[in-house]
Amino acid sequence: CPAGRLPTSWPRCLAEASSEVARASKMDRPGDVEYHEGLHLGYRNGDLDPAFHFGHGLSYTRFEHSDLQVEQKATMATVTLQVKNVGAVAGAEVVQLYITTLQVPRALKAFARTKTLQPQESCKVTLQLDERALGSFYDPDQGGWVRPLQDREILLEVGASSKDVRLSQKLIT
Repeated sequence: CPAGRLPTSWPRCLAEASSEVARASKMDRPGDVEYHEGLHLGYRNGDLDPAFHFGHGLSYTRFEHSDLQVEQKATMATVTLQVKNVGAVAGAEVVQLYITTLQVPRALKAFARTKTLQPQESCKVTLQLDERALGSFYDPDQGGWVRPLQDREILLEVGASSKDVRLSQKLIT
C-alpha cells in the first residue's frame, strides 16, 4: 500500500524556492549564499503556497482521524488518536504531529505509519513527545538547547501533511 510522504515542500515555480531568493541577494564574495528565512524555511513559512506541501502523499483510499488524547507527565507527553480507513480499498496512513510555540515555529515532531487498514477498519496511533519535542530550542548565545518556558502554550496539530491538519489541541506546559 503506498503511504510515502514528501520530505520537502515543492514550490509552484523556481522563483519561490528559497535557494533562488538567496541567490538573488547581494553577497560580498561570489558563491556566498545568505538565507534570510531563519527558522521559517520550507513548510514552516506560512506565506508560501507550494504545489505540494511537506508531508504530502497519495493513497488509493481515504482516512479519518478522531479522538485526539494528550497525556502529559512532567516534561513528556503521549498523544493518541484513532485512524479509520473510510475508503473502499485497503491502505496505510502516515500520521504527522506538528507543534508551534512562541519560540519555535511550526515543526514536525513525531510521525507514525499505521498498519494496512482494511475498509472501515480502525487502529490506535500513539506518538511520544519528549522535552525537546515539546519546544526546547537551540540558543546560540547560550551554546546549547534551552528548556521551554513554564506555563506556556503549545499548539499540537495532527494530520496527513503540514497543511492537511485534521485535529488540534492546546497544551500548557
